[in-house]
Amino acid sequence: NINYLEMDLRIICWEPYHIRACLVAGNVAVVYGIGLPGGIFLFLMTKRYELHIPRMQAAFGFIMDDYKPYAFFWETVIIVQKMMLTGFLVLFYDRLVIQISLAIVLSAGYQIISSLYSPYDSYAAGMLNDITAAAETMVYLSAIARRAVESTPSENEAGKGDIIGVFIIAV
Repeated sequence: NINYLEMDLRIICWEPYHIRACLVAGNVAVVYGIGLPGGIFLFLMTKRYELHIPRMQAAFGFIMDDYKPYAFFWETVIIVQKMMLTGFLVLFYDRLVIQISLAIVLSAGYQIISSLYSPYDSYAAGMLNDITAAAETMVYLSAIARRAVESTPSENEAGKGDIIGVFIIAV
């Protein structure tokens, strides 16, 4: 009845060492996952009336140069979206269908918000963003379709997994 850590079988789960490691990892995840985009967003919001000053543009232009003036904070939206698609979805590692479904919702949500808000200064950058967001959503949709075919094969669906695999490669 003893549970061991899968990655290191010398560590017994929920003993003091494991609890300390979980606390450290959890704190790092919270500080990095919330603190980084939150800190950048708060900084940009407090300095939003000074961002047009050449000194500020020279120092922080890499965060906001690619976006229209009203979308100076958009880099934080991208950071949050990427963190949600990587770090947040890891919480559902044992529930693949839920994980893929959430990825579809997050990806499609970002695609819609980005298209409606139109934050990019360059038409080409906006178009590239729309294309990659659509492709990302299609990849997740094809992953859920493949999972559905694999989990409930019927006589009519024989060989459909290969078609979905080709679709994934094409996307």
